[in-house]
Amino acid sequence: MSGTTVIRDPYSDAAQRVNSYGKAQVVAVQRSGLHNWAEEGQAYMFPLEKRTLPGTAEYAVMRWSFTDPINNGHLVRMSVGWNGGTTNHNRCLIMRMYVGMSAPSANATAYSPINLYVGNATPALGDFHGWDGVGNGMTVASNGVIGMTEIYSQGLTSVEWDAGMVLPNGVVMGLTVQGEEVGDFSLTAVGYFAEDKF
Repeated sequence: MSGTTVIRDPYSDAAQRVNSYGKAQVVAVQRSGLHNWAEEGQAYMFPLEKRTLPGTAEYAVMRWSFTDPINNGHLVRMSVGWNGGTTNHNRCLIMRMYVGMSAPSANATAYSPINLYVGNATPALGDFHGWDGVGNGMTVASNGVIGMTEIYSQGLTSVEWDAGMVLPNGVVMGLTVQGEEVGDFSLTAVGYFAEDKF
């Protein structure tokens, strides 16, 4: 009886096809780590729909506090949409990522990240807030310690980290944005949870 079996390591994305005679076929199959974890119900989307910046100050717009005692969060993609500013449409948007942002006291909405396995109800463990569009961003006592700054031009930009930025249990991350002029933006982060290796 002939046929083909695929042996796949779910952690390394490596796969090897073996036929019914036990002979390895010279075919490689690879899928992204995000795809594998989505199949496990452990991949999520963290969206913030369109918001209008009221000025050119720095505004706190997202905060994530991870509380999974077993799995680390892995941030693999950040997509930012920016209209370039309402007047000139050629201005930049600066996004900053902070570690240790304070919990918001106003102008924030708690939400549950969207599981990328449609229909899977497994929640992401943590405390997640986004700016509700009211006032001057989320009201936070401190942005925390800056970890990264990125500058976006007009349009939709997607930044991917190949191995993923690792966010372990207890880590609090915050995002701020600052436009060179008033304008509309949106952002979506994508990541997954995987067991801590250390």
